Amino acid sequence: MTESSGKPKWQEDEVSEDLDNAWESILTAILSVECRLDDEGEPIPIIVRFTPAAKRTLYEWQHRNAEMCDNEMNDTVVSFFCKLEIYVIRFSLLLRMARWVCDEEQSPPEEIGDNDVGGAIELAEYFRHNVLSVLTCISEEKLNELNSKTNPKSNRK
Repeated sequence: MTESSGKPKWQEDEVSEDLDNAWESILTAILSVECRLDDEGEPIPIIVRFTPAAKRTLYEWQHRNAEMCDNEMNDTVVSFFCKLEIYVIRFSLLLRMARWVCDEEQSPPEEIGDNDVGGAIELAEYFRHNVLSVLTCISEEKLNELNSKTNPKSNRK
């Protein structure tokens, strides 16, 4: 959801082909990571832990998120805030994997670092901001609709 109150104008700017190719290369590399299987053909998980600094940053963010949940009255908002806690962990792993495939000399990742968690938190906060904006718009529309039903004269010109 855009911040702008004006109508966006069309522009000639396009995403560069190099950027498209780089993103495709990253995704292809991540999807090409070999999955080891056990004797029954089941995937063998690889444990990737958080560094102590990354874990501390993640826990600090989660504590702030929990406080927001405790202070929020809207169940829909609380539900989304709770989901963000799972998303931030997934985002951390995705960012770690993307950084790994971009640096071919590194061995497979064994730890998720503070940069990964920091980026994941930025993504989570971006989605939090957008959800709150959308819910605010929906609430305003519902209030307008309710007002027009209870006060039909307000619709007349």
